[in-house]
Amino acid sequence: MSKLTQAVLCSDVPAMKEAIASGDKLNELDEGMTPLLWAVFRGDIDAVRLLLESGADPNVRPNPSDSALWHAETTSD
Repeated sequence: MSKLTQAVLCSDVPAMKEAIASGDKLNELDEGMTPLLWAVFRGDIDAVRLLLESGADPNVRPNPSDSALWHAETTSD
């Protein structure tokens, strides 16, 4: 598991920034999901914001219905 994904799963924004600065890939699938998709599934708005501002692609998905945008749309109130 990448350092970026680990940081996302721990909601550790400073570690996310460090992983991004050190070159971790924003759109790489890790255990079937991108860091952005993990952040969306966890409801971590700070992580989602940081990843998008850093250039994460919200359209990268392992399956047609698994994009971060699709999940956010289908789970929002």
